[in-house]
Amino acid sequence: MPKPPVHNSFGQLHDELLDIFINAIDHTEYDLDTYLDSRDEPEFDGAWVRADEAVEAVKKSFADAGTLEAAATKLRQAVFMHCIRALGHPDLAAYVSDDAGLLFDAKAMEVDNEWIAGLLASYREGKLPAGPGYEAAAAGV
Repeated sequence: MPKPPVHNSFGQLHDELLDIFINAIDHTEYDLDTYLDSRDEPEFDGAWVRADEAVEAVKKSFADAGTLEAAATKLRQAVFMHCIRALGHPDLAAYVSDDAGLLFDAKAMEVDNEWIAGLLASYREGKLPAGPGYEAAAAGV
């Protein structure tokens, strides 16, 4: 049977991650179209999909999957709405809210995944995680 959540409650995890996401969104100074293109690059997109598949595999046997899903949805909605209000870009809001759901599930179920850890580290640093070609494209190379 999967371990119980790391946090005392899903609410505590929600609040922790929401603060991290709000900080990253509020400090975004990217060319958003170039940024979104970088997220669609096969290297980033493929890694994201594999990470999501790993989390979903654990979720299938998670004892409290229904409550987990409801709590993750609440976080995703809050992140989406904040991103829309702050940046006015629905495509960006969709990507960032998907990241929020992935990170919520992974942290709640203690999924150990290096790529997910890197995703979270980027947000903790106040940066939206980008694909490998973003820096070059943003610099006009």
